[in-house]
Order: sequence, then structure tokens, then C-alpha cells
Amino acid sequence: MAPVTFTMSHSLGADVAKNRVEKGVNTLTQRFASHLSVCETRWEDHTLHFLVGVMKQQVSGTCELTDTTAVVSFELPWLLAPFRQKIQQVLGQELPKALAPPKQT
Repeated sequence: MAPVTFTMSHSLGADVAKNRVEKGVNTLTQRFASHLSVCETRWEDHTLHFLVGVMKQQVSGTCELTDTTAVVSFELPWLLAPFRQKIQQVLGQELPKALAPPKQT
């Protein structure tokens, strides 16, 4: 297994971050529908536990939210390890979008 961890700071608070992550998961599921299937998601307080299917492999992990940080952790099966950098790149693009502070008008 190839471990992947992505950590970022935010200023939204845990409850708002949770709502944003839920919307982000739905967006990513639609965007990558041809490549992945969400088998399970469940929340325990401010921690999302997820199980997704990718190329006939299963990936499980967590997204832990606090008032100031988000930490996404999962382990890729060896068959998916070559895609590790691409997955980190997508996380690096999408998580900041989801957790960006509200725009001031």
C-alpha cells in the first residue's frame, strides 16, 4: 500500500468545512464518474470516512476536519500507486477550492 496524506489550513470552522467537503465530494464524484464510484461515505462528528472504487480496486480513507485544518489520508493499493502524484495534484487543486474563504463583496 502507498500512503497518501494531504493537509491544509483553512479559516472556515469545522461545521462550515464539513458542508463544503460534502459538496466537494459530490462534485468530484460527478467529475470523475467514469473512473470512480463512491461505495460508502459516513461522518463521525467532523471526520469523513470514505470507501471508493477505482479501476476495480478499493481505496478507503478519512478526511478529518478541525476549525483550522483539513487532513485527507488514505492508502492506495499497489496497482494504483503510479497514480499517486496525479491524485495528490487533484487534491491540491480541489480541496483549497472547497475550503476557500467566502468572497467579500
